[in-house]
Formats: sequence, C-alpha cells, structure tokens
Amino acid sequence: KRLADARVQLLEAAKARKAVELLREKQLEEFTTEQKRREFASLDDLMVMRSSRDGVSDDTMEDAA
Repeated sequence: KRLADARVQLLEAAKARKAVELLREKQLEEFTTEQKRREFASLDDLMVMRSSRDGVSDDTMEDAA
C-alpha cells in the first residue's frame, strides 16, 4: 500500500514538474521572440536615422542598385 501511494505521488510530482518545464520553455520562447522584435525595431530606427542624416533617399538608393 505504501509503495503504491509513493508511486502515485511520484507520478503526480513528475506531471507537475513537466508542466512547469513546458511553461518555462513557452515563456522563454515568448521572451526571445519579443527581444528579437525589439532588436529589429531598434535596428530599423537606426537605419532610418542614418539614412536621414546622410541624406540618402529611396530614389538615391534605387539609382545605386
């Protein structure tokens, strides 16, 4: 009886641990995605400021290509 109860508790603990691991992985993935989005937005802003500062317009860039 004690062994069966211990097994049940072990299975419940394993399920809980797996649920926490899955939640942690999902949160990490969401964090990473958001960080990449912010980084891309910052780089985009920097490129816009740089092109404005250098006086480069879309027409000039098309002529260079």
